[in-house]
Amino acid sequence: MAINALFFLAVGLFLAVNGYGLQATQPDATLTMLSVASGAIDEATFAEWIRQHSQLR
Repeated sequence: MAINALFFLAVGLFLAVNGYGLQATQPDATLTMLSVASGAIDEATFAEWIRQHSQLR
């Protein structure tokens, strides 16, 4: 589970460095990360989720 938290932190850091912020509720972000970890959603789907939940600061 710690790897998933680090992965999510890395996504947030990448967005922040590039002037974006992640706009998702904690439950939505948690369920999405669990789906990524279980293989229920693929990389392309996760990338689209990030696009939909990113906002320029």
